Amino acid sequence: MAYWILVPIAFALLRLFTRKYPFSALTTLSCAVIAAPRAPILAAGLAVSCLGDYFLGHKNGRDEIYVMGIVCFFLGHALFLADALRRAKYVGAPLAIGGVMLAGYATYLLLRVLPRMPRMLKLPATLYMLISVAGFTCAMTTGDAVYIAA
Repeated sequence: MAYWILVPIAFALLRLFTRKYPFSALTTLSCAVIAAPRAPILAAGLAVSCLGDYFLGHKNGRDEIYVMGIVCFFLGHALFLADALRRAKYVGAPLAIGGVMLAGYATYLLLRVLPRMPRMLKLPATLYMLISVAGFTCAMTTGDAVYIAA
């Protein structure tokens, strides 16, 4: 069954060498198919993230499409977080690392990113940063190799 990992690797290589979006989507979707039997919530997060990737790749300067992409990524991360929470073991080191990451990202966001960002993108960008740090922190608490490798 381990040979199935070759499918997303092949799509990732095709994306790298052709720079064509469909291979990016196929990489993510093939990972979702592989994950679905053991982790359906994780697989759903990958599928929603794929949709977000589509919106970000096809925004053509339109902020509304960008926001739709960020919303999809936010929902994908919420699903990743929900999946990781089922496995979480609350331990001090990952929570401390998450706190340091949150402080660093928040400082960078406040000082460098938000001042240059259009008003309608500030809330989505902030929420995306928060859920990304929360998901990563929670994933570190699981001890699960699926999350540690990510």
